Formats: sequence, structure tokens, C-alpha cells
Amino acid sequence: METKTILFIGIILITSGCMENLDLDSSDESNSNQMPNRGLEIQEFTITDDTLRPEQNAMITASLKNYHREISIYEVEIFNEGPHLTVNKQGCTPSENNLEGARENIYPEMECSWEVEAPQESEIDGFRERTEPVKLRVSYEAPVENQEGLKVSFQEIEDIENTQTVSRSFDNGEVEASMTTESPVAASSGNTVELSASNSGDGRVDGGYEFSYSPDVFENCPESDEPIGNNEWSSVCDLSSESTGTRNLFFTVDYKYIKEPNLDITLVNRG
Repeated sequence: METKTILFIGIILITSGCMENLDLDSSDESNSNQMPNRGLEIQEFTITDDTLRPEQNAMITASLKNYHREISIYEVEIFNEGPHLTVNKQGCTPSENNLEGARENIYPEMECSWEVEAPQESEIDGFRERTEPVKLRVSYEAPVENQEGLKVSFQEIEDIENTQTVSRSFDNGEVEASMTTESPVAASSGNTVELSASNSGDGRVDGGYEFSYSPDVFENCPESDEPIGNNEWSSVCDLSSESTGTRNLFFTVDYKYIKEPNLDITLVNRG
């Protein structure tokens, strides 16, 4: 009898352990569906030798990693190089047009390279050593959207007793956006939602923002607008629903972003 009891307890413990593992795996799978709050990262912008003598060559490398689901690269170029340097692009792998969007646990990378050549000795007379700046410009278009909806309950006005402020902020390391409203709200018109967007990264927003909204409960909202100050923007628009119930609200901000890290190269004259 004791043997049967021990076996029965062992089966219960094993089964319990399996169920617990299944719950953990389910939670991990749910979390893995959420994309990291990161945009396009410049992981490396380096040169093989940052001190060059006349006619010496070196290679500049820029490595990018993309966390955006959707992205359109406009430019990955060296510009504003020092007046004494010759910089020739060797290309990008993959090419700028072929960088893919991120997917679950897959974050595409791109590597670009440039050959740098120092001038002849006769072209750098007058100094023994000087710093020549080199700047990388990476420009692209991408969106930021709340991955988790802002839950708002639409009810008949006579059924509403108390309301509370609900909000959702979301940030991808480039642009931060937010939605703030009350819940529950009357299903009929007369409700508003506050929207905002601002630069939160080490680059800059080039031009205006473009907006999209889901589901069809947003009214009188702008499709696009120009930010002010530090790429900051805010607006208020209406909320209205033809039926009662809880809605998950989504707000997307499309923008063009530019990152311009610097790299200093030292020219040394033999003389």
C-alpha cells in the first residue's frame, strides 16, 4: 500500500511540474511576441587606424542593427569629411534598399564600409598634426506604435457612475508617443483623447509626423503635423463609438529620422 501511495504522490508532483513548465513556456511565448523598444541602432562606427600619415589608407566601417518592423532606408553616407581626406564608399551588405524589417527574435543587420586615403605629403605642408572630422549620416523612415492597446470602455452615458484617467506611453528609443483619456466614456460624441509625440533618441526628426489610428473611434484627428521645439507635438481629438463595449486603441506615428555620429581622424605630417 505504501508503494502505491508513493507512486501516486510522485505522479502528482511530476504532473504539477509539467503544468508549471507549460505555464512558464506560454508566458515566455507571449513575451517573445513583443518587439524590443528600440529602433535602428548604429552599433559600430570605427576606423582601422585613426592616425594616418601621407598617402596611408584605412577602412571605415558602420554596423547597423534594425529593430523596426517596417523601415525604409534613405541614406547611409559619409559626409563633411575633412578637406584633406579622400573617402570612397565600398558599399553596404545588404544594400540600403534591401534591409528587412525585424520579426520575432530576428533583427536584421547591415554593414557598410568606406576606404579613406590621406593626401600626399606636399598637400599637407604647414602642420605636423591635425584632426580631420568625418561624419556618418543615416536617414530612414519608420513608425512607432503602441504594441499593447489602450483599453477604453464605451458605455451609455446614463450607465457611467465614475471614470478614471487611462493612458499609454510607448517609446522605441527614437520617438516617444502617448495617448491619454478617460474610461469609461460615453459612446456618443463629447469625449476627447490627448495625443503627443516627441524625439527621445540621439538623432533628430526630419520634417513632420504622419499619424494613423485604429479602430474607427477617433474623430477630427490630424493625419500629419509639424513638431515644434525638440520635435515635440501634441493634439486633442474626439472619441466616439456607434456601439458600447471595450475597445483597444492604437496610435501610430510615422517619421523620418536622422542619426549623425562623428569620427575623428588624425593626420600626421612626416616633416
